[in-house]
Amino acid sequence: MIIPKDVLNDFQTTTKQSEPELTIRALSDLHNGLGETYVIGDHGTLILYTGKLGSPKERYSFAFSDIHNAKLRKQPPFIFLELDAGDETMKMKFATYDFNQINHLLKWWRRSGGGAPAGAGKPAALPRETETETETATETETATKTATKTATKTATKTATKTATETATKTATKTATKTATKTATKTATDETMKATPDNTSEEDTAAFPELTPIIGFSAALHAMIYIDDDAASDELSNLRLILRKQKYIDDGLRYWRHTGTTELIDELATRFDSAQKRCLLANLIEISMIDGQLKTEEQEFLEYVCQQFDIDEGHINVIFDILLLKNNISVYSEWPGA
Repeated sequence: MIIPKDVLNDFQTTTKQSEPELTIRALSDLHNGLGETYVIGDHGTLILYTGKLGSPKERYSFAFSDIHNAKLRKQPPFIFLELDAGDETMKMKFATYDFNQINHLLKWWRRSGGGAPAGAGKPAALPRETETETETATETETATKTATKTATKTATKTATKTATETATKTATKTATKTATKTATKTATDETMKATPDNTSEEDTAAFPELTPIIGFSAALHAMIYIDDDAASDELSNLRLILRKQKYIDDGLRYWRHTGTTELIDELATRFDSAQKRCLLANLIEISMIDGQLKTEEQEFLEYVCQQFDIDEGHINVIFDILLLKNNISVYSEWPGA
């Protein structure tokens, strides 16, 4: 992962280390608001660099042992992680492809004594809900390895006994079957290591090149998922706008990898005036689909205007035009009827 220079410089100055052991980027601030957070696990410490969209990042630091509880909730295409540090409760949103790293972070937390009562000396087990969801990949991998090992031992004994009591042909046949089963299980194990069961093929596909249409698509996805809920009407409108499924898929993947702040900042330097205004109009139209402009949507539109150097008054102008365009209720009856 590419860590922003300001985050890396502060980390190096604070810890006197060149790089953190583990870094995960959340697609929200510490309270699941519009923004981003860089979650760093390093030598028994959880360091968080977080900020709202367009605001400077602040640094928070917690010892793993000070994190009393952790909950992980899957809601594809996102994972929500909630951490309880006593006076501070943090809730962050991640893309599904970050599952393995989040799971690794929680392992460190448990081993360091996180969740255990003071003086207990041993880490407490994760809450049942969290344990089930965060350790699916680990448990499956362990079970597969154990099954492979057991199957191999059993098959070896069987093959030896068969070879002794029966003919060489039977032993060869048994050994072949055993080898095939073992190879199949091993291949399955390696596949699960590479792609956990909650990670889609979309997440593991090659990172798309940023073209104008992919940037446009990515920004539309940022608006659609700003409230963590992609309404069917919003997705239908997206398909009408982009028309090609590849543009939709690549845009979603690009936004997940870069995040909202980095995406808009990059588009601000690469889009021309016509592209910026077209994007703004489409973002406003998507925000109006559910009939109301939510606070998060308003903040996002204002940030886009700020980065694109567009007067915020254009939001109201475009909003009024779209409202006029979509108000087909005026055709309910003849005038004066």
